[in-house]
Amino acid sequence: MQLNRHLEHYLGPPEHEWDTDDTGAPMPFRIAQFGPDRPFGGVRTHVTVGLSGARLELPGGGWVCQELVMHTRDEQLQEFVPALLDQVGAELLGTGRGLARGQVIGPRGQIFPVGELTAFYAALPVYLPDEFRTVLEPDRPVQLTWLIPITTGEAELALRIGWAQLEKAFENEDPDLTDFRRSGVSAARQFE
Repeated sequence: MQLNRHLEHYLGPPEHEWDTDDTGAPMPFRIAQFGPDRPFGGVRTHVTVGLSGARLELPGGGWVCQELVMHTRDEQLQEFVPALLDQVGAELLGTGRGLARGQVIGPRGQIFPVGELTAFYAALPVYLPDEFRTVLEPDRPVQLTWLIPITTGEAELALRIGWAQLEKAFENEDPDLTDFRRSGVSAARQFE
């Protein structure tokens, strides 16, 4: 499978993998954890592996075969990431719909037991080289989508003003998007 080689090329060998959920039931895809220090110091990366076996419809037309990526630096909150990826991935499979760049899931309440993050934002995985974004499997391209936990204000900014404005705020303010205890960007505070 090209995907496994691709992930190891950019992230090294996985240090842990999950194929069952918290209850011991098999998941429809695996979740691999890479790190430590992947893609940079103090960060671990989690990726779904196998979600891309399904063709998912995109908003506005077209389809995608997709894997989800999350980066985190907080060792205490890392334990929640596999369950979150399982939940979001299962939701995508259940609806048959993939995530387009700029799409928001939520807000749905506090994601982690600490912090202000309540939603997810689908983004390009910009903490890795551009070549990481797409894997060419023999029968289909696979898109790697970064799932960024965001605040309610950031979700509202993306939904009301547009995703490009949220990404511009991320660029201008340069928050650590791997820090799940972070506050929202100031451009989004008007929506909180």
